[in-house]
Amino acid sequence: MRDFLEFIQPEGTGFTEVRAIRDGRVRQWWTQDRQEAVDLALAQSDQGWDSYYGVIPRIGEHGDSSAVLSMSRVLWADLDAKEHGTKQASLMALIRYRVAPSVVVDSGHGYHAYWALDEWVGWEDARLAMIGLAKALRGDHVYDQARILRIPGTTNWKEPEHPVQVRTIVFDTTNVRRFSTFEQEHAAGRVNEQPKETITVKYVPPASRADLPDWLVGLIRDGAPQGQRSEQCFKVMCHLARRGWSDDEIRTVFEQGGIGEKMRERRDGDRWFDRSMNRARAQL
Repeated sequence: MRDFLEFIQPEGTGFTEVRAIRDGRVRQWWTQDRQEAVDLALAQSDQGWDSYYGVIPRIGEHGDSSAVLSMSRVLWADLDAKEHGTKQASLMALIRYRVAPSVVVDSGHGYHAYWALDEWVGWEDARLAMIGLAKALRGDHVYDQARILRIPGTTNWKEPEHPVQVRTIVFDTTNVRRFSTFEQEHAAGRVNEQPKETITVKYVPPASRADLPDWLVGLIRDGAPQGQRSEQCFKVMCHLARRGWSDDEIRTVFEQGGIGEKMRERRDGDRWFDRSMNRARAQL
């Protein structure tokens, strides 16, 4: 989590704003110590608060755009599962996009993507590029200067009865882009049907689920051989359901792990998953 913050906000570039929200209440902190920001976010998350950080470093200790650095070294997008129909479709939009992001965060009900830049750019230029990104990827309108996003390692409490861990699924610090790439690509706000690059998504068990046996983690990560996929998919569903995983958590495993290849290949993948999960739940 500290690596994530230091990549997005290198040390010495200002304050990190940490913001916690629950039931309409807001708590805010500003710190130049990235580890302190991590500790604050985790502490609030453990108490049932949704934890966020200000993406662009702050130059003052208050929450509006006047306290935000007027330049950026990162572009971002927020893809909501509702806009794309399913969470899987949101991820596929990122995978199809021709410019692979440096970082992808599973926010619980969608994905946050970040593209690291090799230079600081003025805020207005960055904002226009992100408008193009949002248009191309059917993302939310999150290109405001004081934007806050969820912090990996915390919990998304949007649905308190079904909390979901926020986690990084792509983290490539070598993937740093020239800003001219986005100026050219987003003038038309287009997205290619076939990818020119690919992003690699690897399933990483949430920290709270670290008790999974090695064979199960390997099966989730690598998938099953042809001829055994249906049987092994059902086996994974049953084992995770017995361990108390929610349907949404198990769906995320199939959206991101090798075990979900069968589901992702099917046009009726979501319906197939729901039918299979119902069968697995019936055996509990």
